[in-house]
Amino acid sequence: MSELEEWLAATAPFHTFEACNTTKLELALATLAEADTSTEKGTNAFKAMMNNDEIVVRLKSQGIIKPNSRTEIDWDDATLAWLCSLPGIDGLPEPLGNDISRERIGRFAWGDGNPLSYLLEFITPLDDGEELLSLISKLALRFSVANIGHDNFLNGTGGMCLLGYLTDIEAGELRQLLIRGKWAVSRDEVFDGGVREIAKYLVIVLRQASSRGNGVLLRAHS
Repeated sequence: MSELEEWLAATAPFHTFEACNTTKLELALATLAEADTSTEKGTNAFKAMMNNDEIVVRLKSQGIIKPNSRTEIDWDDATLAWLCSLPGIDGLPEPLGNDISRERIGRFAWGDGNPLSYLLEFITPLDDGEELLSLISKLALRFSVANIGHDNFLNGTGGMCLLGYLTDIEAGELRQLLIRGKWAVSRDEVFDGGVREIAKYLVIVLRQASSRGNGVLLRAHS
Protein backbone atom coordinates (compact mmCIF):
# COMPACT_ATOMS: atom_id res chain seq x y z
CA MET A 1 0.00 0.00 0.00
CA SER A 2 1.39 3.42 -0.98
CA GLU A 3 1.67 6.33 1.45
CA LEU A 4 -1.21 8.01 -0.35
CA GLU A 5 -3.39 4.91 -0.02
CA GLU A 6 -2.53 4.64 3.69
CA TRP A 7 -3.58 8.23 4.31
CA LEU A 8 -6.79 7.74 2.32
CA ALA A 9 -7.70 4.63 4.29
CA ALA A 10 -7.52 6.62 7.53
CA THR A 11 -9.61 9.59 6.40
CA ALA A 12 -13.40 9.86 6.56
CA PRO A 13 -15.43 11.05 3.53
CA PHE A 14 -15.78 14.81 3.52
CA HIS A 15 -16.35 16.33 0.06
CA THR A 16 -19.01 15.58 -2.54
CA PHE A 17 -19.16 16.64 -6.19
CA GLU A 18 -22.86 16.90 -7.06
CA ALA A 19 -24.82 17.54 -10.24
CA CYS A 20 -26.60 20.89 -10.13
CA ASN A 21 -28.77 23.12 -12.28
CA THR A 22 -26.76 26.33 -12.25
CA THR A 23 -29.53 28.35 -13.90
CA LYS A 24 -31.68 27.72 -10.83
CA LEU A 25 -28.72 28.08 -8.48
CA GLU A 26 -27.87 31.50 -9.87
CA LEU A 27 -31.50 32.64 -9.57
CA ALA A 28 -31.30 31.76 -5.88
CA LEU A 29 -27.91 33.43 -5.51
CA ALA A 30 -29.26 36.65 -7.05
CA THR A 31 -32.07 36.66 -4.50
CA LEU A 32 -29.73 35.96 -1.60
CA ALA A 33 -27.39 38.72 -2.73
CA GLU A 34 -30.27 41.19 -2.22
CA ALA A 35 -31.11 40.54 1.42
CA ASP A 36 -33.59 43.43 1.50
CA THR A 37 -36.34 42.19 -0.82
CA SER A 38 -38.30 45.38 -0.17
CA THR A 39 -36.04 47.17 -2.66
CA GLU A 40 -36.90 47.07 -6.34
CA LYS A 41 -33.78 45.09 -7.15
CA GLY A 42 -34.46 42.63 -4.35
CA THR A 43 -38.11 42.27 -5.32
CA ASN A 44 -37.23 41.60 -8.95
CA ALA A 45 -34.61 39.00 -8.00
CA PHE A 46 -37.09 37.17 -5.76
CA LYS A 47 -39.78 37.25 -8.45
CA ALA A 48 -37.34 35.84 -11.00
CA MET A 49 -36.53 32.96 -8.67
CA MET A 50 -40.20 32.25 -8.01
CA ASN A 51 -40.96 32.32 -11.74
CA ASN A 52 -38.97 29.13 -12.12
CA ASP A 53 -41.50 26.30 -11.98
CA GLU A 54 -39.01 23.71 -10.76
CA ILE A 55 -37.97 25.89 -7.82
CA VAL A 56 -41.61 26.46 -6.92
CA VAL A 57 -42.30 22.71 -6.90
CA ARG A 58 -39.20 22.06 -4.78
CA LEU A 59 -40.28 24.66 -2.24
CA LYS A 60 -43.81 23.28 -2.13
CA SER A 61 -42.44 19.82 -1.43
CA GLN A 62 -40.87 21.30 1.71
CA GLY A 63 -44.07 23.01 2.81
CA ILE A 64 -43.23 26.48 1.49
CA ILE A 65 -46.15 27.64 -0.64
CA LYS A 66 -46.32 30.97 -2.44
CA PRO A 67 -43.84 32.95 -0.34
CA ASN A 68 -43.89 36.67 -0.99
CA SER A 69 -40.33 37.41 0.07
CA ARG A 70 -37.07 35.82 1.18
CA THR A 71 -38.01 36.45 4.82
CA GLU A 72 -40.88 33.97 4.49
CA ILE A 73 -38.44 31.15 3.72
CA ASP A 74 -37.01 30.16 7.08
CA TRP A 75 -33.81 28.55 5.83
CA ASP A 76 -30.21 29.66 5.87
CA ASP A 77 -28.65 30.77 2.59
CA ALA A 78 -26.65 27.57 2.08
CA THR A 79 -29.67 25.31 2.44
CA LEU A 80 -31.85 27.43 0.16
CA ALA A 81 -29.18 27.68 -2.53
CA TRP A 82 -28.52 23.94 -2.41
CA LEU A 83 -32.19 22.98 -2.60
CA CYS A 84 -32.79 25.33 -5.53
CA SER A 85 -29.74 23.95 -7.34
CA LEU A 86 -31.02 20.36 -7.47
CA PRO A 87 -31.86 19.22 -11.02
CA GLY A 88 -35.48 18.24 -11.65
CA ILE A 89 -38.40 18.67 -9.29
CA ASP A 90 -38.02 15.87 -6.77
CA GLY A 91 -35.47 13.56 -5.26
CA LEU A 92 -31.70 13.86 -5.29
CA PRO A 93 -29.73 13.68 -8.54
CA GLU A 94 -27.92 10.50 -9.47
CA PRO A 95 -24.42 10.65 -7.95
CA LEU A 96 -21.60 11.77 -10.22
CA GLY A 97 -18.70 9.43 -10.90
CA ASN A 98 -18.48 5.89 -9.61
CA ASP A 99 -17.87 4.42 -6.17
CA ILE A 100 -14.12 4.52 -6.63
CA SER A 101 -13.95 8.12 -7.88
CA ARG A 102 -16.28 9.35 -5.11
CA GLU A 103 -14.17 7.61 -2.50
CA ARG A 104 -10.80 8.71 -3.84
CA ILE A 105 -11.46 12.42 -4.32
CA GLY A 106 -14.14 12.75 -1.66
CA ARG A 107 -11.75 12.15 1.21
CA PHE A 108 -8.32 13.42 0.27
CA ALA A 109 -5.99 13.38 3.27
CA TRP A 110 -4.15 16.66 2.90
CA GLY A 111 -4.67 20.15 4.28
CA ASP A 112 -8.36 20.98 4.56
CA GLY A 113 -9.36 17.67 2.98
CA ASN A 114 -10.47 19.36 -0.24
CA PRO A 115 -8.86 17.52 -3.19
CA LEU A 116 -9.00 20.71 -5.23
CA SER A 117 -6.88 22.54 -2.64
CA TYR A 118 -4.22 19.91 -3.26
CA LEU A 119 -4.66 20.27 -7.01
CA LEU A 120 -4.28 24.06 -6.88
CA GLU A 121 -1.17 23.71 -4.74
CA PHE A 122 0.70 21.14 -6.79
CA ILE A 123 -0.50 21.33 -10.40
CA THR A 124 1.74 23.35 -12.71
CA PRO A 125 -0.18 24.79 -15.69
CA LEU A 126 1.49 25.17 -19.05
CA ASP A 127 -0.17 26.75 -22.13
CA ASP A 128 -3.66 27.06 -20.59
CA GLY A 129 -2.52 28.03 -17.13
CA GLU A 130 -4.73 30.99 -16.36
CA GLU A 131 -7.97 29.37 -17.55
CA LEU A 132 -7.20 26.01 -15.93
CA LEU A 133 -6.50 27.52 -12.51
CA SER A 134 -9.49 29.85 -12.80
CA LEU A 135 -11.92 26.99 -13.40
CA ILE A 136 -10.48 24.82 -10.63
CA SER A 137 -10.71 27.82 -8.29
CA LYS A 138 -14.35 28.44 -9.20
CA LEU A 139 -15.23 24.87 -8.27
CA ALA A 140 -13.13 24.94 -5.10
CA LEU A 141 -13.58 28.51 -3.83
CA ARG A 142 -16.46 30.31 -5.52
CA PHE A 143 -18.32 30.68 -2.20
CA SER A 144 -15.26 31.62 -0.14
CA VAL A 145 -15.24 34.75 2.02
CA ALA A 146 -12.43 36.14 -0.13
CA ASN A 147 -14.66 35.92 -3.23
CA ILE A 148 -18.06 37.00 -1.92
CA GLY A 149 -17.29 38.84 1.34
CA HIS A 150 -19.27 36.61 3.74
CA ASP A 151 -19.48 33.03 4.95
CA ASN A 152 -23.25 32.48 4.59
CA PHE A 153 -22.78 29.51 2.28
CA LEU A 154 -20.15 27.86 4.45
CA ASN A 155 -22.19 27.50 7.65
CA GLY A 156 -25.56 26.01 6.80
CA THR A 157 -27.81 23.95 9.03
CA GLY A 158 -26.63 20.41 9.70
CA GLY A 159 -23.13 21.11 8.43
CA MET A 160 -24.22 22.23 4.95
CA CYS A 161 -21.19 23.89 3.38
CA LEU A 162 -21.15 24.99 -0.26
CA LEU A 163 -17.65 25.61 -1.60
CA GLY A 164 -18.00 26.34 -5.31
CA TYR A 165 -19.58 25.36 -8.60
CA LEU A 166 -19.16 25.24 -12.35
CA THR A 167 -21.83 25.65 -15.01
CA ASP A 168 -22.25 22.85 -17.52
CA ILE A 169 -20.20 24.84 -20.03
CA GLU A 170 -17.43 25.50 -17.52
CA ALA A 171 -17.43 21.83 -16.49
CA GLY A 172 -16.89 20.85 -20.13
CA GLU A 173 -14.10 23.39 -20.50
CA LEU A 174 -12.27 22.16 -17.40
CA ARG A 175 -12.61 18.55 -18.53
CA GLN A 176 -11.02 19.38 -21.89
CA LEU A 177 -8.17 21.27 -20.25
CA LEU A 178 -7.42 18.37 -17.93
CA ILE A 179 -7.62 15.81 -20.74
CA ARG A 180 -5.46 17.93 -23.02
CA GLY A 181 -2.69 17.48 -20.50
CA LYS A 182 -1.06 20.87 -20.88
CA TRP A 183 -0.04 20.84 -17.26
CA ALA A 184 2.65 19.26 -15.14
CA VAL A 185 3.10 18.27 -11.51
CA SER A 186 5.15 20.27 -9.05
CA ARG A 187 8.34 18.55 -7.94
CA ASP A 188 7.27 19.40 -4.38
CA GLU A 189 4.11 17.26 -4.55
CA VAL A 190 3.41 15.60 -1.20
CA PHE A 191 1.91 12.34 -2.52
CA ASP A 192 3.49 10.74 -5.55
CA GLY A 193 0.71 10.50 -8.16
CA GLY A 194 -1.75 12.56 -6.12
CA VAL A 195 -2.32 15.31 -8.70
CA ARG A 196 -2.79 12.84 -11.54
CA GLU A 197 -5.18 10.74 -9.51
CA ILE A 198 -7.35 13.72 -8.61
CA ALA A 199 -7.32 14.92 -12.23
CA LYS A 200 -8.29 11.44 -13.48
CA TYR A 201 -11.30 11.09 -11.21
CA LEU A 202 -12.32 14.72 -11.61
CA VAL A 203 -12.52 14.17 -15.38
CA ILE A 204 -14.98 11.31 -14.74
CA VAL A 205 -17.17 13.60 -12.62
CA LEU A 206 -17.05 16.44 -15.14
CA ARG A 207 -17.80 14.14 -18.07
CA GLN A 208 -20.92 12.76 -16.41
CA ALA A 209 -22.16 16.20 -15.41
CA SER A 210 -21.69 17.57 -18.93
CA SER A 211 -23.39 14.56 -20.51
CA ARG A 212 -26.49 15.26 -18.40
CA GLY A 213 -26.43 18.97 -19.16
CA ASN A 214 -25.69 19.73 -15.51
CA GLY A 215 -23.14 21.83 -13.74
CA VAL A 216 -21.10 20.63 -10.76
CA LEU A 217 -21.43 21.77 -7.16
CA LEU A 218 -18.74 21.02 -4.58
CA ARG A 219 -20.15 20.53 -1.10
CA ALA A 220 -18.34 19.76 2.14
CA HIS A 221 -19.98 17.84 4.95
CA SER A 222 -19.04 15.96 8.10
